[in-house]
Amino acid sequence: MARDDTIKLRQSKLKKLFVDQLRRTPTIEQSCRKVGVTTMTVGRWRKASKTFDQEVEEALRDGREVISDIAESHMFSQIGQGDGIMIRFYLDRTNPRYGNKLEVKGHLTNLTGKLSPEMDKLMNQALKFALPQHNYEPPKDQRPDADTEGDADEPGV
Repeated sequence: MARDDTIKLRQSKLKKLFVDQLRRTPTIEQSCRKVGVTTMTVGRWRKASKTFDQEVEEALRDGREVISDIAESHMFSQIGQGDGIMIRFYLDRTNPRYGNKLEVKGHLTNLTGKLSPEMDKLMNQALKFALPQHNYEPPKDQRPDADTEGDADEPGV
């Protein structure tokens, strides 16, 4: 067997071992250490072979799913044992009734009267960011461009 063939065979075995290890330990560095290759070598392999790069990405996804399943199993075990912190953690993230809530209250006042078109646009964008769960659309009579006689100095929403 020629030297090049021996190297290719060895690399092929190392690549397979590496991908298999990634499915169990989804971190490049740890998998490299366990298989006995450097991260630079794996980087070169990934650049040289699109197929290998895709195998690595797939193995990382698979490994992360396995780790997530293990973590969820431990979390449910702790919940079953009455761990209050874990109970709160789970409810905060899975039930909207228990999650963090942000309530914004306030009163906007336009002291100068009508907004310029640029400022009106910025104000609407700011309100959309401030209220992401709603499509904020002020009532027609409270829009800056809906001023009528004498109420230009009235506070708006």
